[in-house]
Amino acid sequence: MVATPVALFLIYWRKLRLARQGLPPATGWPWWRMIAATIAFLFWAIAIPNNPYHDWVGSALAAFAALVVSTALSLVEPIVESRTQ
Repeated sequence: MVATPVALFLIYWRKLRLARQGLPPATGWPWWRMIAATIAFLFWAIAIPNNPYHDWVGSALAAFAALVVSTALSLVEPIVESRTQ
């Protein structure tokens, strides 16, 4: 789970290096995307079929929760991104 925001940050940093730009201060980093990606990954991991932590009904509920959370994160992104820029 820790690898998700780290990987996203490394991709962001690589894009800046290819554009020959320096790393901006921490306030300019893609914080929302790193947090949202971690939350989405957590819900996806719980929703995987045959997860040992819950039965079939729990898997169906977790899959539904993953869809709802993913949709909610997508809807909230424009609001959060507009405030941070």
